[in-house]
Amino acid sequence: MLAMAKREKAYRVPALKKGFEILDVIRSSACGMTASELCKLLELPYSTTFYLLKTMEEYGFLSRDPDSKKFFLGAKLATYQSAAPSSDDLRIRDVASTHLVRLVSEFGSTAHTAILQGDEAVYIDRRESTGFLRINTWIGQHVPLHCTAVGKSLLLLSTQEQIAVILQDQKLTRYTDRTIVKVKDLVKHLRAYRSVGYTVDDREAELEGVCAASPILNAQGKVVAAIGLAGSVYQYPPTKLPEIGERLRESAEDVSQALGFRGEFEWHPIWAAAK
Repeated sequence: MLAMAKREKAYRVPALKKGFEILDVIRSSACGMTASELCKLLELPYSTTFYLLKTMEEYGFLSRDPDSKKFFLGAKLATYQSAAPSSDDLRIRDVASTHLVRLVSEFGSTAHTAILQGDEAVYIDRRESTGFLRINTWIGQHVPLHCTAVGKSLLLLSTQEQIAVILQDQKLTRYTDRTIVKVKDLVKHLRAYRSVGYTVDDREAELEGVCAASPILNAQGKVVAAIGLAGSVYQYPPTKLPEIGERLRESAEDVSQALGFRGEFEWHPIWAAAK
């Protein structure tokens, strides 16, 4: 028995064990945890805790709110059944899921919910049509911000300075001859769509791919996610995009209100008249 106990102890990796303990604590918290709070609770050195947190954040297992400095479960955990529903990202996923199902049924194409992670968008949920045409996307996939509809929606209410900071380390890759590759042009493009409350990717990421999306706001009016539809140019001709965009905007507004947003959406006539 003593020999077995020694073997079991030898197989433990201290840093990994501490990392799992951190995940368990954050999972049980409804409002996230700061590094200092975790140090006190788990009785760990601050430097050790911080290094573990940053490593898990880098790999997508945790996300960090820049304002509160609190850590939450990240989008990567959306792909694991053991992920906790108390995470902000997973709450967004759960609230938006019924809308994805309805959108797929209504338009017969693939629907996504995405969040911002660094300088990319990440799909945290996906619903696929049973039709012949399938879109090759997956939960946990990272996609560019500058040429995807969900990516643009995540940036839609950001200022030019905020967009420049988010994209400062990223080259705006040209995927087709329609791709926007300059930040100033992207800002101008987003300004045009800001008044309608949705964004489009019209063959910018793929030659035959067309997408539309709308931003989801939290209780503070901050864009925290985007809900979108992806299809082919044959499914979504230019004349149909406004209808799809407006339908996505309605869904995104419903999700925003379910998350606690009670203000006026910027694209509503009342808000525009007050400007």
